[in-house]
Amino acid sequence: MASSDGELNRFVLFCALVASLTSFSFGYHSGVINQPRDAMTNCTPVAEEYPPNCLPMNDWQWGTFVSMYLFGGIFGALSGGHWTTSLGRRRTIFYNNIVFILGGVCMALGPSASALTLGRFIVGVAAGIGTVAVPMYISEISPVEKRGTLGTFNQLGIVVGILFSVLIGIQLATREGWRTMFWWSLAAPIIQLCLLPFCVETPAWLSSQALARDSRDALRKLRGVSVAEADEAASMLQSVSPLDVEVVTESPTSSPTLERDTKALSISDTLKSPQLRNCLTVAVCLHTIQQFSGINVAIYYSTTIFQQSYSPNTAIALTVLISVVNLIMTGLSTVLIDRLGRKTLLLTSELGMAACATGTVLATKSEANPGVLVALLVAFVGMFAIGLGAVPWLILPELVPTHAVGPAASLGTGVNWSSAFIVALISPPAIAAMGYDVFLVFAAILFASAAFTFKRVPETKGQSPEAIERAFALHSE
Repeated sequence: MASSDGELNRFVLFCALVASLTSFSFGYHSGVINQPRDAMTNCTPVAEEYPPNCLPMNDWQWGTFVSMYLFGGIFGALSGGHWTTSLGRRRTIFYNNIVFILGGVCMALGPSASALTLGRFIVGVAAGIGTVAVPMYISEISPVEKRGTLGTFNQLGIVVGILFSVLIGIQLATREGWRTMFWWSLAAPIIQLCLLPFCVETPAWLSSQALARDSRDALRKLRGVSVAEADEAASMLQSVSPLDVEVVTESPTSSPTLERDTKALSISDTLKSPQLRNCLTVAVCLHTIQQFSGINVAIYYSTTIFQQSYSPNTAIALTVLISVVNLIMTGLSTVLIDRLGRKTLLLTSELGMAACATGTVLATKSEANPGVLVALLVAFVGMFAIGLGAVPWLILPELVPTHAVGPAASLGTGVNWSSAFIVALISPPAIAAMGYDVFLVFAAILFASAAFTFKRVPETKGQSPEAIERAFALHSE
Protein backbone atom coordinates (compact mmCIF):
# COMPACT_ATOMS: atom_id res chain seq x y z
CA MET A 1 0.00 0.00 0.00
CA ALA A 2 1.41 3.36 -0.93
CA SER A 3 2.14 5.80 1.76
CA SER A 4 0.64 9.21 1.31
CA ASP A 5 2.63 12.38 1.85
CA GLY A 6 3.08 13.00 5.52
CA GLU A 7 2.16 9.41 6.47
CA LEU A 8 5.05 7.52 8.01
CA ASN A 9 5.61 3.97 6.81
CA ARG A 10 5.58 1.68 9.85
CA PHE A 11 8.56 -0.26 8.54
CA VAL A 12 10.66 2.93 8.40
CA LEU A 13 9.64 3.68 11.99
CA PHE A 14 10.56 0.14 13.04
CA CYS A 15 14.01 0.38 11.42
CA ALA A 16 14.69 3.79 12.99
CA LEU A 17 13.67 2.57 16.45
CA VAL A 18 15.82 -0.55 16.15
CA ALA A 19 18.83 1.52 15.04
CA SER A 20 18.25 3.87 18.00
CA LEU A 21 18.99 1.03 20.42
CA THR A 22 22.65 1.80 19.71
CA SER A 23 21.99 5.38 20.81
CA PHE A 24 20.37 4.01 23.98
CA SER A 25 23.55 2.06 24.71
CA PHE A 26 25.61 5.21 24.14
CA GLY A 27 23.46 7.16 26.60
CA TYR A 28 23.37 4.34 29.16
CA HIS A 29 27.15 4.04 29.27
CA SER A 30 27.45 7.84 29.47
CA GLY A 31 25.38 7.96 32.64
CA VAL A 32 25.91 4.58 34.32
CA ILE A 33 29.07 5.59 36.23
CA ASN A 34 27.70 8.84 37.69
CA GLN A 35 26.19 7.33 40.85
CA PRO A 36 28.13 4.22 41.96
CA ARG A 37 31.58 5.73 42.55
CA ASP A 38 31.41 5.60 46.35
CA ALA A 39 30.01 2.07 46.34
CA MET A 40 32.74 0.90 43.97
CA THR A 41 35.77 2.67 45.40
CA ASN A 42 35.09 3.98 48.93
CA CYS A 43 35.07 0.57 50.59
CA THR A 44 37.20 -2.18 52.12
CA PRO A 45 38.13 -5.15 49.87
CA VAL A 46 37.04 -8.65 50.94
CA ALA A 47 39.49 -11.40 50.00
CA GLU A 48 36.83 -14.05 49.36
CA GLU A 49 34.93 -12.00 46.77
CA TYR A 50 35.42 -12.75 43.07
CA PRO A 51 34.97 -10.66 41.15
CA PRO A 52 35.54 -8.17 43.96
CA ASN A 53 32.80 -5.66 44.64
CA CYS A 54 35.31 -3.20 46.09
CA LEU A 55 37.90 -1.67 43.77
CA PRO A 56 39.59 1.26 45.53
CA MET A 57 40.62 4.02 43.10
CA ASN A 58 42.17 7.40 43.73
CA ASP A 59 40.98 10.50 41.86
CA TRP A 60 43.45 9.97 39.04
CA GLN A 61 42.45 6.32 38.53
CA TRP A 62 38.75 7.16 38.61
CA GLY A 63 39.27 10.03 36.18
CA THR A 64 41.11 7.69 33.82
CA PHE A 65 38.32 5.12 34.09
CA VAL A 66 35.66 7.71 33.27
CA SER A 67 37.58 9.43 30.45
CA MET A 68 38.46 6.18 28.68
CA TYR A 69 34.89 6.18 27.35
CA LEU A 70 35.59 9.45 25.55
CA PHE A 71 39.04 8.31 24.44
CA GLY A 72 37.57 5.12 22.98
CA GLY A 73 34.84 7.18 21.34
CA ILE A 74 37.44 9.16 19.39
CA PHE A 75 38.91 5.95 17.96
CA GLY A 76 35.46 4.56 17.18
CA ALA A 77 34.29 7.75 15.49
CA LEU A 78 37.38 8.08 13.31
CA SER A 79 37.07 4.46 12.15
CA GLY A 80 33.28 4.47 11.83
CA GLY A 81 33.24 6.04 8.38
CA HIS A 82 35.46 3.26 7.04
CA TRP A 83 33.21 0.54 8.42
CA THR A 84 29.98 2.14 7.23
CA THR A 85 31.44 2.56 3.75
CA SER A 86 32.94 -0.93 3.44
CA LEU A 87 30.41 -3.04 5.39
CA GLY A 88 27.31 -0.92 4.97
CA ARG A 89 25.33 1.00 7.56
CA ARG A 90 23.23 -1.90 8.83
CA ARG A 91 26.03 -4.45 9.12
CA THR A 92 28.22 -1.92 10.92
CA ILE A 93 25.49 -1.37 13.50
CA PHE A 94 24.93 -5.14 13.76
CA TYR A 95 28.57 -6.09 14.39
CA ASN A 96 29.07 -3.09 16.65
CA ASN A 97 26.77 -4.75 19.18
CA ILE A 98 29.42 -7.42 19.70
CA VAL A 99 31.85 -4.68 20.75
CA PHE A 100 29.27 -3.27 23.18
CA ILE A 101 28.76 -6.73 24.68
CA LEU A 102 32.50 -7.40 25.05
CA GLY A 103 33.00 -4.09 26.86
CA GLY A 104 29.97 -4.61 29.09
CA VAL A 105 31.07 -8.09 30.13
CA CYS A 106 34.56 -6.81 30.80
CA MET A 107 33.18 -4.23 33.24
CA ALA A 108 30.64 -6.58 34.81
CA LEU A 109 33.28 -9.25 35.53
CA GLY A 110 36.47 -7.18 35.69
CA PRO A 111 38.55 -8.15 38.75
CA SER A 112 40.57 -4.92 38.82
CA ALA A 113 40.42 -1.23 38.05
CA SER A 114 42.52 -1.86 34.95
CA ALA A 115 40.01 -4.41 33.64
CA LEU A 116 37.14 -1.99 34.17
CA THR A 117 39.09 0.76 32.42
CA LEU A 118 39.69 -1.55 29.44
CA GLY A 119 35.99 -2.37 29.31
CA ARG A 120 35.12 1.32 29.42
CA PHE A 121 37.48 1.97 26.51
CA ILE A 122 35.87 -0.85 24.49
CA VAL A 123 32.32 0.43 24.98
CA GLY A 124 33.64 3.89 24.08
CA VAL A 125 34.87 2.54 20.75
CA ALA A 126 31.44 0.99 20.16
CA ALA A 127 29.68 4.23 21.08
CA GLY A 128 31.95 6.19 18.73
CA ILE A 129 31.18 3.87 15.81
CA GLY A 130 27.50 4.07 16.68
CA THR A 131 27.45 7.87 16.58
CA VAL A 132 28.70 7.65 12.99
CA ALA A 133 26.50 4.79 11.78
CA VAL A 134 23.13 5.46 13.41
CA PRO A 135 22.47 9.07 12.24
CA MET A 136 23.66 8.05 8.77
CA TYR A 137 21.40 4.98 8.68
CA ILE A 138 18.31 6.83 9.90
CA SER A 139 18.87 9.73 7.51
CA GLU A 140 19.26 7.43 4.50
CA ILE A 141 16.15 5.33 5.17
CA SER A 142 13.92 8.33 5.95
CA PRO A 143 11.62 10.06 3.45
CA VAL A 144 12.70 13.65 2.96
CA GLU A 145 9.61 15.11 4.64
CA LYS A 146 10.18 13.00 7.80
CA ARG A 147 13.97 13.04 7.90
CA GLY A 148 14.14 15.54 10.75
CA THR A 149 11.56 13.79 12.90
CA LEU A 150 13.23 10.40 12.50
CA GLY A 151 16.69 11.93 12.81
CA THR A 152 15.91 13.06 16.35
CA PHE A 153 15.44 9.40 17.34
CA ASN A 154 19.23 9.21 17.71
CA GLN A 155 19.28 11.91 20.40
CA LEU A 156 16.06 10.56 21.91
CA GLY A 157 17.73 7.17 22.34
CA ILE A 158 20.74 8.80 24.04
CA VAL A 159 18.53 10.73 26.46
CA VAL A 160 16.39 7.68 27.30
CA GLY A 161 19.59 5.70 27.94
CA ILE A 162 20.90 8.36 30.32
CA LEU A 163 17.56 8.54 32.16
CA PHE A 164 17.38 4.75 32.46
CA SER A 165 20.90 4.63 33.93
CA VAL A 166 19.96 7.32 36.48
CA LEU A 167 16.79 5.50 37.51
CA ILE A 168 18.42 2.08 37.76
CA GLY A 169 21.30 3.59 39.72
CA ILE A 170 18.96 4.71 42.49
CA GLN A 171 18.47 1.06 43.43
CA LEU A 172 21.70 -0.55 42.24
CA ALA A 173 24.42 2.01 43.05
CA THR A 174 25.50 -0.08 46.03
CA ARG A 175 28.44 -2.33 46.85
CA GLU A 176 26.40 -5.42 45.99
CA GLY A 177 24.53 -3.95 43.02
CA TRP A 178 26.88 -1.88 40.89
CA ARG A 179 28.04 -4.81 38.75
CA THR A 180 24.40 -5.52 37.91
CA MET A 181 24.26 -2.05 36.37
CA PHE A 182 26.91 -3.15 33.88
CA TRP A 183 25.08 -6.43 33.22
CA TRP A 184 22.02 -4.37 32.32
CA SER A 185 24.08 -2.68 29.59
CA LEU A 186 23.96 -5.92 27.59
CA ALA A 187 20.17 -5.79 27.14
CA ALA A 188 19.99 -3.25 24.30
CA PRO A 189 22.80 -4.83 22.18
CA ILE A 190 21.26 -8.30 22.50
CA ILE A 191 17.79 -7.03 21.56
CA GLN A 192 19.26 -5.16 18.59
CA LEU A 193 21.13 -8.26 17.40
CA CYS A 194 17.79 -10.08 17.30
CA LEU A 195 15.81 -7.32 15.56
CA LEU A 196 18.28 -5.77 13.10
CA PRO A 197 18.14 -8.69 10.59
CA PHE A 198 14.51 -7.69 9.96
CA CYS A 199 15.63 -4.21 8.85
CA VAL A 200 16.99 -3.29 5.42
CA GLU A 201 20.26 -1.78 4.32
CA THR A 202 20.00 1.82 3.16
CA PRO A 203 19.19 2.32 -0.53
CA ALA A 204 21.95 4.93 -0.78
CA TRP A 205 24.67 2.50 0.30
CA LEU A 206 23.29 -0.26 -1.93
CA SER A 207 23.36 2.14 -4.87
CA SER A 208 26.94 3.07 -4.05
CA GLN A 209 27.85 -0.62 -4.34
CA ALA A 210 26.20 -0.93 -7.78
CA LEU A 211 23.37 -3.01 -6.28
CA ALA A 212 20.54 -1.20 -8.07
CA ARG A 213 18.01 -4.02 -7.76
CA ASP A 214 18.64 -4.41 -4.02
CA SER A 215 18.37 -0.65 -3.66
CA ARG A 216 14.97 -0.69 -5.37
CA ASP A 217 13.78 -3.58 -3.20
CA ALA A 218 14.81 -1.67 -0.07
CA LEU A 219 12.98 1.43 -1.27
CA ARG A 220 9.82 -0.59 -1.92
CA LYS A 221 9.83 -1.78 1.70
CA LEU A 222 10.69 1.64 3.10
CA ARG A 223 8.22 3.67 1.02
CA GLY A 224 5.44 1.19 0.28
CA VAL A 225 5.28 2.35 -3.34
CA SER A 226 6.52 1.11 -6.68
CA VAL A 227 9.98 2.56 -7.12
CA ALA A 228 9.40 2.75 -10.87
CA GLU A 229 6.84 5.46 -10.09
CA ALA A 230 9.07 7.33 -7.65
CA ASP A 231 11.51 10.10 -8.53
CA GLU A 232 13.56 9.08 -5.49
CA ALA A 233 14.93 5.97 -7.24
CA ALA A 234 16.55 8.00 -9.99
CA SER A 235 17.89 10.63 -7.62
CA MET A 236 19.32 7.93 -5.35
CA LEU A 237 21.30 6.41 -8.22
CA GLN A 238 22.46 9.82 -9.41
CA SER A 239 23.58 10.91 -5.94
CA VAL A 240 26.12 8.12 -5.48
CA SER A 241 28.90 10.49 -6.42
CA PRO A 242 29.26 13.37 -8.83
CA LEU A 243 33.01 12.80 -8.60
CA ASP A 244 32.88 9.11 -9.55
CA VAL A 245 32.99 7.71 -13.05
CA GLU A 246 29.81 5.69 -13.49
CA VAL A 247 27.53 4.44 -16.25
CA VAL A 248 23.92 3.40 -15.76
CA THR A 249 22.91 0.51 -17.98
CA GLU A 250 19.54 -1.19 -18.39
CA SER A 251 18.60 -4.42 -20.11
CA PRO A 252 15.10 -5.39 -21.23
CA THR A 253 14.90 -8.15 -18.63
CA SER A 254 16.57 -6.69 -15.58
CA SER A 255 16.67 -3.72 -13.28
CA PRO A 256 19.21 -0.98 -13.96
CA THR A 257 22.72 -1.68 -12.76
CA LEU A 258 25.70 0.53 -12.22
CA GLU A 259 29.05 0.04 -13.85
CA ARG A 260 31.47 2.00 -11.74
CA ASP A 261 35.09 2.88 -11.47
CA THR A 262 35.23 4.45 -8.03
CA LYS A 263 37.67 5.09 -5.29
CA ALA A 264 36.35 5.32 -1.74
CA LEU A 265 36.95 8.73 -0.23
CA SER A 266 39.04 9.05 2.92
CA ILE A 267 38.87 11.75 5.59
CA SER A 268 41.91 13.34 3.95
CA ASP A 269 40.13 13.37 0.58
CA THR A 270 37.10 15.11 2.02
CA LEU A 271 39.27 17.75 3.70
CA LYS A 272 41.03 18.48 0.39
CA SER A 273 37.81 18.73 -1.64
CA PRO A 274 36.83 22.36 -2.43
CA GLN A 275 33.25 21.22 -3.09
CA LEU A 276 32.94 19.88 0.45
CA ARG A 277 34.71 22.67 2.33
CA ASN A 278 31.64 24.73 3.24
CA CYS A 279 29.41 21.86 4.34
CA LEU A 280 32.24 20.26 6.34
CA THR A 281 32.98 23.56 8.07
CA VAL A 282 29.35 23.90 9.15
CA ALA A 283 29.04 20.28 10.28
CA VAL A 284 32.30 20.26 12.25
CA CYS A 285 31.59 23.62 13.90
CA LEU A 286 28.16 22.46 15.06
CA HIS A 287 29.65 19.33 16.62
CA THR A 288 32.27 21.46 18.37
CA ILE A 289 29.69 23.94 19.63
CA GLN A 290 27.56 21.11 21.02
CA GLN A 291 30.32 20.01 23.39
CA PHE A 292 31.63 23.48 24.30
CA SER A 293 28.12 24.74 25.11
CA GLY A 294 28.55 23.68 28.75
CA ILE A 295 25.90 20.97 28.68
CA ASN A 296 28.13 18.32 30.24
CA VAL A 297 29.02 20.63 33.13
CA ALA A 298 25.33 21.27 33.78
CA ILE A 299 24.44 17.56 33.67
CA TYR A 300 27.43 15.91 35.32
CA TYR A 301 27.90 18.51 38.07
CA SER A 302 24.20 19.09 38.73
CA THR A 303 24.09 16.77 41.76
CA THR A 304 27.10 18.52 43.30
CA ILE A 305 25.52 21.92 42.66
CA PHE A 306 22.20 20.88 44.15
CA GLN A 307 23.85 19.36 47.23
CA GLN A 308 25.12 22.83 48.16
CA SER A 309 21.55 23.87 48.95
CA TYR A 310 19.57 20.65 49.37
CA SER A 311 19.78 17.27 51.07
CA PRO A 312 21.40 14.36 49.17
CA ASN A 313 18.03 12.74 48.45
CA THR A 314 16.57 16.00 47.16
CA ALA A 315 19.68 16.58 45.03
CA ILE A 316 19.25 13.14 43.43
CA ALA A 317 15.56 13.84 42.78
CA LEU A 318 16.46 17.14 41.09
CA THR A 319 19.07 15.33 38.98
CA VAL A 320 16.35 12.92 37.84
CA LEU A 321 14.17 15.95 37.06
CA ILE A 322 16.88 17.29 34.75
CA SER A 323 16.98 13.95 32.90
CA VAL A 324 13.18 13.92 32.59
CA VAL A 325 13.13 17.49 31.22
CA ASN A 326 15.90 16.51 28.81
CA LEU A 327 13.70 13.66 27.56
CA ILE A 328 10.54 15.79 27.28
CA MET A 329 12.28 18.57 25.36
CA THR A 330 13.99 16.08 23.05
CA GLY A 331 10.55 14.63 22.34
CA LEU A 332 9.28 18.14 21.62
CA SER A 333 12.09 18.68 19.13
CA THR A 334 10.96 15.48 17.37
CA VAL A 335 7.56 17.09 16.81
CA LEU A 336 8.85 20.53 15.81
CA ILE A 337 11.93 19.88 13.71
CA ASP A 338 10.14 19.15 10.43
CA ARG A 339 7.68 21.98 11.05
CA LEU A 340 9.98 24.80 12.11
CA GLY A 341 13.22 23.57 10.53
CA ARG A 342 16.70 22.79 11.83
CA LYS A 343 18.03 26.34 11.77
CA THR A 344 15.13 27.77 13.79
CA LEU A 345 15.55 25.16 16.52
CA LEU A 346 19.32 25.68 16.59
CA LEU A 347 18.97 29.44 17.05
CA THR A 348 16.29 28.99 19.71
CA SER A 349 18.48 26.50 21.53
CA GLU A 350 21.68 28.55 21.41
CA LEU A 351 20.09 31.84 22.43
CA GLY A 352 18.00 30.17 25.13
CA MET A 353 21.03 28.42 26.61
CA ALA A 354 23.04 31.66 26.49
CA ALA A 355 20.30 33.48 28.38
CA CYS A 356 20.09 30.71 31.01
CA ALA A 357 23.89 30.65 31.43
CA THR A 358 23.94 34.42 31.94
CA GLY A 359 21.04 34.15 34.37
CA THR A 360 22.87 31.45 36.37
CA VAL A 361 25.81 33.80 36.98
CA LEU A 362 23.55 36.70 37.92
CA ALA A 363 21.52 34.50 40.28
CA THR A 364 24.60 33.32 42.16
CA LYS A 365 26.09 36.82 42.45
CA SER A 366 22.81 38.23 43.79
CA GLU A 367 22.43 35.28 46.19
CA ALA A 368 18.99 34.48 44.78
CA ASN A 369 16.76 31.76 46.14
CA PRO A 370 18.24 28.28 45.37
CA GLY A 371 15.06 27.45 43.48
CA VAL A 372 15.97 30.10 40.89
CA LEU A 373 19.31 28.38 40.23
CA VAL A 374 17.55 25.00 39.90
CA ALA A 375 15.06 26.46 37.42
CA LEU A 376 17.85 28.04 35.34
CA LEU A 377 19.88 24.81 35.19
CA VAL A 378 16.80 22.78 34.25
CA ALA A 379 15.93 25.34 31.55
CA PHE A 380 19.56 25.29 30.33
CA VAL A 381 19.36 21.53 29.74
CA GLY A 382 15.89 21.81 28.22
CA MET A 383 17.00 24.44 25.72
CA PHE A 384 19.94 22.23 24.75
CA ALA A 385 17.63 19.29 24.12
CA ILE A 386 15.29 21.16 21.81
CA GLY A 387 17.96 21.99 19.23
CA LEU A 388 21.67 21.72 19.92
CA GLY A 389 21.29 18.20 21.28
CA ALA A 390 19.80 16.60 18.18
CA VAL A 391 20.51 18.84 15.19
CA PRO A 392 24.32 18.40 14.85
CA TRP A 393 23.85 14.62 14.60
CA LEU A 394 21.03 14.65 12.05
CA ILE A 395 22.16 17.59 9.94
CA LEU A 396 25.54 16.16 8.92
CA PRO A 397 24.12 13.49 6.57
CA GLU A 398 21.82 16.19 5.18
CA LEU A 399 24.65 18.64 4.50
CA VAL A 400 27.09 16.20 2.92
CA PRO A 401 26.54 14.45 -0.44
CA THR A 402 26.02 10.70 -0.27
CA HIS A 403 29.42 9.78 -1.71
CA ALA A 404 31.24 11.64 1.09
CA VAL A 405 28.97 11.05 4.07
CA GLY A 406 31.05 8.18 5.53
CA PRO A 407 34.36 10.02 5.98
CA ALA A 408 32.55 13.28 6.76
CA ALA A 409 30.58 11.60 9.54
CA SER A 410 33.81 10.15 10.94
CA LEU A 411 35.38 13.60 10.90
CA GLY A 412 32.41 15.33 12.52
CA THR A 413 31.85 12.75 15.23
CA GLY A 414 35.59 12.46 15.82
CA VAL A 415 35.68 16.18 16.49
CA ASN A 416 32.62 15.82 18.74
CA TRP A 417 34.24 13.12 20.89
CA SER A 418 37.57 14.97 20.94
CA SER A 419 35.82 18.15 22.09
CA ALA A 420 34.03 16.19 24.82
CA PHE A 421 37.39 14.78 25.95
CA ILE A 422 38.93 18.27 26.09
CA VAL A 423 35.94 19.67 28.02
CA ALA A 424 36.15 16.78 30.50
CA LEU A 425 39.84 17.59 31.12
CA ILE A 426 39.51 21.35 31.52
CA SER A 427 36.17 21.54 33.35
CA PRO A 428 37.35 20.56 36.87
CA PRO A 429 40.19 23.13 37.05
CA ALA A 430 38.00 25.76 35.32
CA ILE A 431 35.20 25.25 37.85
CA ALA A 432 37.69 25.31 40.74
CA ALA A 433 39.17 28.58 39.51
CA MET A 434 36.04 30.39 38.32
CA GLY A 435 33.10 28.82 40.14
CA TYR A 436 29.77 29.73 38.57
CA ASP A 437 31.53 32.38 36.44
CA VAL A 438 32.44 29.54 34.09
CA PHE A 439 28.90 29.88 32.74
CA LEU A 440 29.88 33.31 31.39
CA VAL A 441 32.36 31.54 29.13
CA PHE A 442 29.60 29.21 27.94
CA ALA A 443 27.27 32.17 27.38
CA ALA A 444 29.88 33.89 25.20
CA ILE A 445 30.42 30.70 23.17
CA LEU A 446 26.67 30.27 22.71
CA PHE A 447 26.05 33.87 21.60
CA ALA A 448 28.91 33.52 19.08
CA SER A 449 27.54 30.18 17.89
CA ALA A 450 24.11 31.74 17.35
CA ALA A 451 25.72 34.34 15.10
CA PHE A 452 27.53 31.57 13.21
CA THR A 453 24.29 29.60 12.81
CA PHE A 454 22.41 32.65 11.54
CA LYS A 455 25.05 33.48 8.95
CA ARG A 456 26.47 30.13 7.83
CA VAL A 457 24.07 27.25 8.55
CA PRO A 458 21.59 26.57 5.73
CA GLU A 459 18.09 25.27 6.31
CA THR A 460 18.13 21.61 5.24
CA LYS A 461 14.46 20.78 5.79
CA GLY A 462 13.14 19.06 2.67
CA GLN A 463 16.44 19.45 0.79
CA SER A 464 18.67 16.72 -0.63
CA PRO A 465 22.43 16.80 0.14
CA GLU A 466 23.09 17.44 -3.53
CA ALA A 467 20.75 20.47 -3.57
CA ILE A 468 22.48 21.81 -0.46
CA GLU A 469 25.86 21.23 -2.10
CA ARG A 470 24.77 23.31 -5.09
CA ALA A 471 23.54 26.07 -2.77
CA PHE A 472 26.90 26.12 -1.00
CA ALA A 473 28.66 26.30 -4.38
CA LEU A 474 26.55 29.26 -5.49
CA HIS A 475 27.09 31.00 -2.15
CA SER A 476 30.88 30.67 -2.45
CA GLU A 477 31.05 32.05 -5.97
